[in-house]
Amino acid sequence: MVPGALSTLQMLLHSALFRSLCRKSLRMLGITVLLLVLASATLTVHAQDPLVLVNEETQVQGIDMRFVDGQTFSQERLLQQMATQAPTAWDRWKRRLPLLQPEPRRFDPLTFQRDIARLRQFYRDNGFPSPSIDYPATQFEAEENRIRLVITINEGAPLRIQDALFLDAEGERYAAEVFTGAQRAAWQTFERNTIVELGSRYTEFKRSQLEDDIARWLRNQGYAFARVTSNVTTNTEARTADLRFFVDPGPRARIGEIQISGTQSVERRVVERSLPFEPGDVFSADALTEGQRNLFNLNLFRVALADVPEQPRDSLVTVRYRVREANMRTLAGEVGYGTAVGFTGEGRWSHRNFFGNARSFTASITAETGYPNDARFLPAFLAGTGGSSVTERRFRAGLLLREPYIWGPSLSAAVEPFGEIGRNPRLPGVQQDRLGINEFTIGFDTRLTYEIFRFRTITLQHSLQRRRQYVPDALQSGPVDPNDPLSSDGSSGFNRSVFTLSANLGRTDDYVSPSVGFLVRPTAELAGAVVPSGIQYGKLSVEVSAYQPLTPAVDLAGRLFAGRVFPFGTSRTALQAEPSLRNSVFRNRFNDVLFYAGGGTDLRGWPLNQSGGKFVNLSETGGPASLFTPIGGMSKLALNTELRLPFPGLGAEWRTAFFVDAAVLSRHDFTLVPAPPSDAADRFATSTGTVRVGAGTGLRYETPFGFLRFDIAIPLNPDPLDIRDPEAVSDAIRNNQPPTSVDPSFTRQFRLHVGIGRTF
Repeated sequence: MVPGALSTLQMLLHSALFRSLCRKSLRMLGITVLLLVLASATLTVHAQDPLVLVNEETQVQGIDMRFVDGQTFSQERLLQQMATQAPTAWDRWKRRLPLLQPEPRRFDPLTFQRDIARLRQFYRDNGFPSPSIDYPATQFEAEENRIRLVITINEGAPLRIQDALFLDAEGERYAAEVFTGAQRAAWQTFERNTIVELGSRYTEFKRSQLEDDIARWLRNQGYAFARVTSNVTTNTEARTADLRFFVDPGPRARIGEIQISGTQSVERRVVERSLPFEPGDVFSADALTEGQRNLFNLNLFRVALADVPEQPRDSLVTVRYRVREANMRTLAGEVGYGTAVGFTGEGRWSHRNFFGNARSFTASITAETGYPNDARFLPAFLAGTGGSSVTERRFRAGLLLREPYIWGPSLSAAVEPFGEIGRNPRLPGVQQDRLGINEFTIGFDTRLTYEIFRFRTITLQHSLQRRRQYVPDALQSGPVDPNDPLSSDGSSGFNRSVFTLSANLGRTDDYVSPSVGFLVRPTAELAGAVVPSGIQYGKLSVEVSAYQPLTPAVDLAGRLFAGRVFPFGTSRTALQAEPSLRNSVFRNRFNDVLFYAGGGTDLRGWPLNQSGGKFVNLSETGGPASLFTPIGGMSKLALNTELRLPFPGLGAEWRTAFFVDAAVLSRHDFTLVPAPPSDAADRFATSTGTVRVGAGTGLRYETPFGFLRFDIAIPLNPDPLDIRDPEAVSDAIRNNQPPTSVDPSFTRQFRLHVGIGRTF
């Protein structure tokens, strides 16, 4: 720098003007810094642009959606379009537990930007061409390093369908002109019934669905090579959409060759006879699918695929089925526990193609051990018999042979010889051994089943059995009358011949977990009228279940059951008699014919079969102390209602329910209560003619096998025995005190029911 310039610079630095400019600049710099600090604080509090401030450890605290000028889709459906996820209610619960910590829901700005793009595309695909989706109100907490995403959505005006035309492939004439004769009339009827509601909101899904519906209809009319395309012309200013469908049916075809591949041990004729068509029939896409379903129903194949392979468009069409056989021989077993029957086990050996022809053969052994023998180790609100001391016990062996094809694939037959021994708690008679076995049965069941549609069947069954039962000890004293049906060892043996006609009818959206539709299950039984039998009765019952959605997320379900038993002949005379040996014998024979109430799929709030009247059964053999034995009824009327709702915060697979159940049994003029024990003046029994009502709430979790159910129910009007402990009641009776002198038990005033599958 030259000396003159340096001198001039020094004079400027020491001038008053320079010092004033410096002070103003410093003041402006301070203000700027303060504004930046305030802006930073504002960003920290309101997070107008949080994506700048987050890091790899930032976690999502929640996702909220705010809608401007209307909301078409639920927040749950919109969240399904996003990869970014917020903690669930279950995650929040796990934070409170010491050993369960939820996986962190980390926030990725790039993924979130893609989520916004996906939401915008979702709205465009569903008829909203100009949605405004942003997140200006998103909140970021720097100290906690958590972000709450607040998405603001303005859907805008939707596109409305203004016009819909069905044209030929070239778009030069109406589609109806492509057809002739009866096919033209059928097309015109289909076109009139095809729902294209002018003025409704346009969606890409609706256009695609209409394409598929048209193509499916054409293929069911024989047009195996039909092609359907479409386009849409939109006017974004007028918010209108004009649809055009172009129909190219191709030649009407008949079945030519049927290709079958993948079979090894299964004969080709087994596959061919399961198909609802044969060469020469008019092609139908529905028939092709029905054949695939029939092959699966044979239980021979792990895979069964049906299609139309690539081929020239001709009047003959080749169809193809590709299958993969399952293992023909299987050995299976399972173990479990039931509160009414103790630990259980079952073993099965099966052959899926026994001597060919898709015939199946199964040898099975079932054991319901009854152990632990005393169910009182469980709390009364969970024990299967309500804390009573005797569990059921059953051992069964059977051979089942099933013929799946009787004159056609819809009719099948089955025969099953079997043998069974068990301990029936309602037959507390002579204990032949330490297992307490008091019932022996050998029998032969035959069954014809006609399948109307899948899960809709009609079944005719005949069961021929020889059964031996033991009567209570109190009735074995004294000599046996030769006219009474009682052996010298205190047992009653009789033949049992029962014809049963039953059906599963109705229509629902899902037969495992229905939400809309209805089911009807009528049943009729006749014993002793055609084949001689030691038990004579007719029995009619019907069960009607209905399912109705109230909103997209809330369902209402209901069930009505009604039934009546009509004894006749010797059975009627014996059951109407006063308590006696003959009355006891026939009452024992009707144990599994009478109606009962109570249980997780019937009248909730009561143990299995323990509602509708019971009596105190005092032991007289030195065995288990006592239990409440259900009386049963000759008729039953029951009603169930259940409101099923989503469980907030736990995801779509979780549901909750509120229910009310009611049932009433009637003995009519039949004697169903046994004579009192030898050391008692009377036997205490509660009425069967009172309407019992239970109510409660439950939790449901959806699995591939149906809903896992947890229901807690309260009996609203229990009888005196329902809320008292059997042992305490028995002690009171032995001390000549009324059962009502026993204090009610808290754990018997509510009931927990656990199960898998639908309640009804």
